[in-house]
Amino acid sequence: KLQAKLIAGRIIPAIATSTAVATGLVCLELYKVLQGVKLESYRNTFGNLSLPLFAMAEPIPPKIFEYNSMKWSLWDRWIIEGQEMTTKELLQWFSAKGLTCYSISCGPALIYNNLFPKHKERLDKKVLDIVKTVAKLEIPEYR
Repeated sequence: KLQAKLIAGRIIPAIATSTAVATGLVCLELYKVLQGVKLESYRNTFGNLSLPLFAMAEPIPPKIFEYNSMKWSLWDRWIIEGQEMTTKELLQWFSAKGLTCYSISCGPALIYNNLFPKHKERLDKKVLDIVKTVAKLEIPEYR
């Protein structure tokens, strides 16, 4: 019993300390976001409190993809208008841009993948309905 208290007595302060360090670093970066500073001002930080070691590095910009006249990165978001769009219509939207879409996901949930035969049933269903049933998410009206 005494051994358990001894171990717990060391773990709880370590958790509180590491949480405080992480929260402080996140708040510092949040100030930069609110000020709208350049990418070079941000920092990725690796901290190890047991050594003690803090290593900071500048984040690198994402790779830019180019196709025809379009450019995008993993940080970009494509806004597709149409609340009542089916999966087939969404795939046609990508085809109209000259792109081939193999899979569609929403968060961790896979909405459509052309490799899965069962997903062919989802082609005529509305994307929002699939998101509600598969991802169990409610999409707000403004999205």
